[in-house]
Amino acid sequence: MLARPIPRSPSAGAASQTAGPQDPDLDPRPPALSTHEPMYIIAGGRDKASAKLQLSFKYRLFDEESALARFLPSLAKIHFSYTQTSLWDVGDESAPFRDTSYRPSFFYLDEDFWRSDDMSQRLSLAAGVEHESNGRAAVDFRSINVLFLRTRWRINVGADMYVVLWPKFVRYLERSDNPDIAV
Repeated sequence: MLARPIPRSPSAGAASQTAGPQDPDLDPRPPALSTHEPMYIIAGGRDKASAKLQLSFKYRLFDEESALARFLPSLAKIHFSYTQTSLWDVGDESAPFRDTSYRPSFFYLDEDFWRSDDMSQRLSLAAGVEHESNGRAAVDFRSINVLFLRTRWRINVGADMYVVLWPKFVRYLERSDNPDIAV
């Protein structure tokens, strides 16, 4: 669950403020390249310092103004994403990365799947395939492939606040490298 203030445009007049909060997620033409999952770095530790960091981007593969996307509009909702998460022993003398996971995915994303009549609620939908691996070789290699469905339900809870519920449902496609994962 996430709550954050909704920024208001400085040029917004009184009429637009009475119609409800400005919605930064409703950009009529979102950029082709944007963040996907949260990006962060967290550091700390008791005996020696360690850190966890994550980078995540998504890219819309087809421009909605292209001839192909105008002919097949659903193509403008196909995305590629890449997320990398690393655990880093910054307190160790050589500061090695203990573990890194790489997660590319291809998915269909409809940011405006459903809206309430009063615009106080909004549902988006993403569905696709995701691969996650540690990028190592031989006996140290681990990977998993999943189909996923992710919904994002956003509810306005005040003039300048909203709550987001963002569950992700997965179905394992191939998990031979991970026999301890239950079906």
